[in-house]
Amino acid sequence: MNKNQIIEDYQKHSRISSFLIRILIFVIFWVVALAAIIASLGLHIDWRHFRIQETGIVYLSSSIGELEAAVKVDGLSDDRLPASFTKMPESNYSAEVKKPGFVTWNKNFEVDSSRVSAWENIVLITNRPATVEETDQLNRQIDEPLDKTIIIKNNELWVEKVLITRFSDNITNAIWYTDGAHIVYQIKNKIKIIEEDGKNETNLVSLSSDAPVTFRLLSRGQELLYQDGDQVLVAEIY
Repeated sequence: MNKNQIIEDYQKHSRISSFLIRILIFVIFWVVALAAIIASLGLHIDWRHFRIQETGIVYLSSSIGELEAAVKVDGLSDDRLPASFTKMPESNYSAEVKKPGFVTWNKNFEVDSSRVSAWENIVLITNRPATVEETDQLNRQIDEPLDKTIIIKNNELWVEKVLITRFSDNITNAIWYTDGAHIVYQIKNKIKIIEEDGKNETNLVSLSSDAPVTFRLLSRGQELLYQDGDQVLVAEIY
């Protein structure tokens, strides 16, 4: 092979390489552009199955507004409530809210496309002994915040003529939470809180026995005053 032939082959290969590089750059540009457009539309590319998915939003907030806490939704995190996680592919998720000294809040849920999965009244609980003044308040008349009457029918919880939820065990007592959107009730050795629509049941305190106890809310719902055996305690709610 002579010199001219070598130069000609080199130039040919160079032209081919340059052409292929331009094609590669063109393809990469349009893949990135397409991915950006898809992301801007709130969609998600599932590269494993080579498909485009609609996404949803996860929104978490405290019952008292802004609150410093460690918030995690699978691999995503935030350092306070309220917290919002956008462009979440349709799937099953696990959420966790932690604050030192408080009972950890957990929730397993499914995200549906094009909608918001919201938990807007997350409560975090810690316990302390009641003061003398608080103990004196335990048996005072509780002012109900709503005109709607709570009715207990064995294991069923009703608000007037509407069935809220049904449990496997009988309900001992129930009162309105101060926001008028939750009900606080006792089942066996648990005092719990649930939304008025029967969703998002949360355990507030665990008692030493199944015996019925007296409880009431203080400080606009941020404290649950209750008796457990010979002790009067306060569960601080955040």
